[in-house]
Amino acid sequence: MEQLELFDIDRSRQGATWWAGSWECRNWHGWYQEREAGTGAWCFRIDGFKGEPETWGEASVYALDRRGELCTFDVPIDPLNRLHIRGMKFGRGHWNH
Repeated sequence: MEQLELFDIDRSRQGATWWAGSWECRNWHGWYQEREAGTGAWCFRIDGFKGEPETWGEASVYALDRRGELCTFDVPIDPLNRLHIRGMKFGRGHWNH
């Protein structure tokens, strides 16, 4: 079986997975997700925050552009620390900062 190189993976494709050190990474509907050692919950990676913690704010979340390159998008984060992405809410167990 042929060994795929890191550069052979089309990261822009929905569902693509790859490894970066000990982190398993994937494209989930254009959003970048990761999990350590390939186990546990898939987590979004947050670059930073805007707003006050006790009110609605925004989180800059990593995504993948059309070329599969990392970029960030600001998404709402509520007072319970839940990201609002694709009409769903993701609590603290599903994001890393």
